Amino acid sequence: MLANLQIKDFLLIDELELDFFNGLTVITGETGSGKSITIDALMLIFGAKASADIIRNGQNQASFSATFQVDNGKILTWLQTKEFLDSSEENTIICRRVIDRNGRSKAYINSLPVTLGVLKELGEMLLDIHTQHASIALLKAENQRVLLDEFAGVSTLVVELGDKYRLVNSLQNKLNSAEEFSQDLLLKQEILSEKIQDLTNLGLQADEWEELQVQQKNLANASLVLQELDFALNLVNGEQSSLADLAATMNSRLDKISEFLPNYAQITQLANSIEAEIGELDHELQLVAHKIEQDPELLAQVDARIDEIYTLARKYRIQPEEILARLAQWK
Repeated sequence: MLANLQIKDFLLIDELELDFFNGLTVITGETGSGKSITIDALMLIFGAKASADIIRNGQNQASFSATFQVDNGKILTWLQTKEFLDSSEENTIICRRVIDRNGRSKAYINSLPVTLGVLKELGEMLLDIHTQHASIALLKAENQRVLLDEFAGVSTLVVELGDKYRLVNSLQNKLNSAEEFSQDLLLKQEILSEKIQDLTNLGLQADEWEELQVQQKNLANASLVLQELDFALNLVNGEQSSLADLAATMNSRLDKISEFLPNYAQITQLANSIEAEIGELDHELQLVAHKIEQDPELLAQVDARIDEIYTLARKYRIQPEEILARLAQWK
C-alpha cells in the first residue's frame, strides 16, 4: 500500500507531502488544478522518461519519494532476495528518484542506489496506474487474465490449475530426463558391445603381444646377426689364419720345447685349453647360425599382426598390453 508521497521542485510545486491511509483516497479539484501531478510523480519515480523541463524554475533538481507498506509475499521475496528490506522498517520500502538539470537521474530503494530498470521492475509489482492516455497494467496479458479470472470467480481454481500444471510439467521433465538417460545408456551399451566385439575378433592370446615384439625384432635383424656370426666364424675357423689354426700351431710349437720347460707345464695346459675352447666356440657359433631365421614372408605377417593390434589399441585409447585386461573388464 502507498503510505506517503513526497514531491519537491516539480513543475510549479515547491514541496508537497501526502499521507495515504487504508481504503479509498480521492483527490478532487477543477480541471487543471494539478490532480494528475500525483500520478505523474509516481510514474517518474518508477522510471518514466524525464527532462530538465520538469524542474521548477530556479532549482537544480527535482526529487520524488514514495513510501510503501508491503504485505505481498511475491514482492517481499523479491525485496529480500535483492537485500532491499531495511530491518529497522519492517516491510517498509522507500523508492526515491532525483532528476537534475542535465537530464541525469539517480534512483534509490531504501537508500541503496539502483538502476532505473530495477526501479521499473519493482513499480510493475507495486502499482496499477490507469490514466486517460495510458494503462500500464492492463496492457499486460497476465494482468488481463487475472481480472477475468477474478470476475469469473475462478481464482482459486486457477491457482490449483497452476499447481497441477507445474506438477505435470515437472513430471514431464523428469520423464524426458529419464528417456534421455535411457537413450544415452543404450548408446553407451552399443558402443561397449562394439568394443567387446572388436577386441574379441582380434583374438589376442596371452603373452602374444610380447612374443610378437621379440619375434619381430629377431626377424628384422636376422640379416645383420648372420653377417656378424659369419665374420666371427671366419675368424675362429676360416681358411686363412684362423684362431683354430693359430692355436694348433702354437700347441705344436710348445710341444717341441715342453721337455725343456719341466717347471712351466701350466703353459702347455693353458695352450691346450685355449685350443679346446676355440673349438667349442666354433661349435656354438655354428649352432646359433643354424637357428637364425631369415624369412621375409614371416616378418611381413608379424608386422601385419602388430599393426592390427596397434590400430585397435589406438582406436580405444589403450596400450596393446592392456587389451586383454580391458576386454575382461568390459565383459
